Amino acid sequence: MELSEKEPSWAPAYVVGIYPRLAKRAMELGYALALHGSLQTDLDIIAIPWVDDAVDAQTLANEMLGVFNGDFVHGESEPTVKPHGRLVWSIDLWWGAYIDFGVMPIKQAEEG
Repeated sequence: MELSEKEPSWAPAYVVGIYPRLAKRAMELGYALALHGSLQTDLDIIAIPWVDDAVDAQTLANEMLGVFNGDFVHGESEPTVKPHGRLVWSIDLWWGAYIDFGVMPIKQAEEG
C-alpha cells in the first residue's frame, strides 16, 4: 500500500476551529449546515433552509463573513448560480484557505 500523493493540509483545522461557530450562527438565522467535498484545498459547506422564517441567502452569506471578519474572495459579493438554484460564494479565510459556501434556495409556500 502506497501513501497518498496529496500534501498534508490544514483541513482538520477548518472543521475543528471554524465549522462549529459557522453552524451556530447559521442555526440562529434559520439554516442547517453540512460539510461536503474532500477538505483538501478548501472547506465546502452547504446551507439548507430549515425553518419557514430563514433569512435570505445574501444575508446568510454576509453573516458568515462576520463570524471571522472575513471577506469574499476578490471582493466578489455576487454569488455564482449553480444547479437547482444553489448560490455559491467563496470566502477568504487565512493561510490562503477559503470556504466555498453554498446556499440552497428557500422554497416559497405554495398557494391554495
